[in-house]
Amino acid sequence: MTELNAGRYHCYSYTSIGWTECSTTLELVVTGKLKKPTLRAWPGSVIASGNNVTILCKGTKGKQPMYFLYKEGSPGPWDSQTPKDPGNKAMFSIAPMEQHHAGKYNSAGWTERSDTLELVVTGVHHGKPTLSALSSPVVTPGGNVTLKCVSSKGYDWFILTGADPNFSRSPKAQFICTGQSLALFPEITLASSKTGPFRCYGYYTNTPHMWSEASDPLEIHVSGLSKNRSLPTFKGPVLAPGEKLILKCSSKTSYDRFALFKKGESGLTQVSVHQSQDGHFHANFTLGSVNSSIGGQYRCLGAHSSSSEWSAPSDPLDILITVSQLQDHTVENIIRMGISGLILTVLGILLFGLAPARKDLDCIQEVKMRDDHRLASLLSLKNKFVNI
Repeated sequence: MTELNAGRYHCYSYTSIGWTECSTTLELVVTGKLKKPTLRAWPGSVIASGNNVTILCKGTKGKQPMYFLYKEGSPGPWDSQTPKDPGNKAMFSIAPMEQHHAGKYNSAGWTERSDTLELVVTGVHHGKPTLSALSSPVVTPGGNVTLKCVSSKGYDWFILTGADPNFSRSPKAQFICTGQSLALFPEITLASSKTGPFRCYGYYTNTPHMWSEASDPLEIHVSGLSKNRSLPTFKGPVLAPGEKLILKCSSKTSYDRFALFKKGESGLTQVSVHQSQDGHFHANFTLGSVNSSIGGQYRCLGAHSSSSEWSAPSDPLDILITVSQLQDHTVENIIRMGISGLILTVLGILLFGLAPARKDLDCIQEVKMRDDHRLASLLSLKNKFVNI
């Protein structure tokens, strides 16, 4: 068998009434004579459902009269194409990308088959997972960060992708008591400011090439890359609930933008910079009316508009919220909720019958005792806070 024997074959049979119809096509391919082709997908191998993708096959120039594209699970070539002379490329278009297009592909001319290309379709399972950074969205060069992907769906696996097409991690999902599934991606090393953005997806074991919608992109910012040694400074007060909180970040360096982040949260707020009369550059961050969720430790960063490199972070600023009013309001609300629940229990008893059986009376008495005990505990809790 040589390359001269390769090609498409048909057969016929002859009877007393003439020739039969042509048989189905038989493709004969000779492998091992030429260098195997390469296979890649453009714009990438992870494609949202409904978008277009092109599979590019490239072999030895002038030596490939035909290319065949194979898909795992198909009995024969999925498609074939004759390159334009003297070309060595073939392009197989998929428009639009659908679920049945996902899977493993390889190609061949008169050669052995290419390495496998895996095509993934996303958006098959609706509902975005949520991707966040544990501790902080800002790290120092060479530092590690742990990312967390969470979904309300019970996926078997999660996968994390980055700006680098060769980067991906796919741990098995964990299930938590709330009915959610999640995965942690620990010790992701960030060496430059160009790392990310990151996205995560969920998928099931029996359909590994069909992923969920992508999470919103998550940027992890690398600080301390700027060579300027002047660090931003931070100002902020101790506040009572209901007061308006404004944080001020300033620096002697002519930064064009400042960013604010809070310890334990993944968000990064960026604002433009203003220059004051004393020559300092500053920006105000308005967080709105104070409540218990605003309290915590904050830092700010500076950067130039022409660069993606951030300064080292400012010293931390702790925002402390006085809790006396919050406690009073919280206890009052809990007591109101307890009394409301007790009233609803009594109304429910009246609605479901005036002459319940003995076991129902025992149940009602048990509920009443439990509610009385809960109410007494709440009143005791309120008295403790009042005494404080």
